[in-house]
Amino acid sequence: TLEVFHLLGVLPDVLAASSSIHLIRVYELPGRTEITKEFSMSPPADPTPAIPHPRATSLGQDKTEAILRVHLSKYNCHVKLNTELLGFEQYPDRASARIAKHSDDGDIEETVECHYLVGTDGGKGIVRKQLGLSFLGETREE
Repeated sequence: TLEVFHLLGVLPDVLAASSSIHLIRVYELPGRTEITKEFSMSPPADPTPAIPHPRATSLGQDKTEAILRVHLSKYNCHVKLNTELLGFEQYPDRASARIAKHSDDGDIEETVECHYLVGTDGGKGIVRKQLGLSFLGETREE
């Protein structure tokens, strides 16, 4: 993930907002202070060309989303929450997407014309279904 953040140009912001992974401690008995085991999920390591970011960091989803939204806004791109893709049409030079904006006052449908439509709505999403794409993998009940 850190390599992707590097490619997106947000790694400095991510590292500034994140914290290192703390040691994990196993105690002898609940409520006691005797540590029986202590280890790191991300032991110290030097960067290499194959692994440029060997140390894991911790960053909450809310902070991650905020960093990505600020980055997107630099390109005049804004994330719309409470918005659902209803369907789309593809053309040689653009895509046309029908969306519904959900609010307490009701839903408002509109059409958005765009150069690209990126389907990030998961295995059960409308983009995959409308394009007739398969989902390689399995769904486990547990």
